[in-house]
Amino acid sequence: MMILPVAEPPSHRRASVAVALAPLFVAVVFLLIVAGMIAFDTGVAIFLACIAWVIYEMLDYQRAVDAYHQQCVQASAAWHGAEAAGLTESRL
Repeated sequence: MMILPVAEPPSHRRASVAVALAPLFVAVVFLLIVAGMIAFDTGVAIFLACIAWVIYEMLDYQRAVDAYHQQCVQASAAWHGAEAAGLTESRL
């Protein structure tokens, strides 16, 4: 009998932090631009950095979810056997 390791579901904490903090950073930067404490160009650069940060974290989380699902599918196929799961070499 084969015992397979349990796949660990990915954590969404980093993506959640990015999604929660990026709008706050943008709001603070907007207020600093309006108050004249930072230049408009600097504010736009910070805004674009926040967008890049959120996109990076969301893509990283999606990669982790995809890897987790792939592990689950492979574990299921290995557990039930390729014939029982209906998978053949040509379909893998």
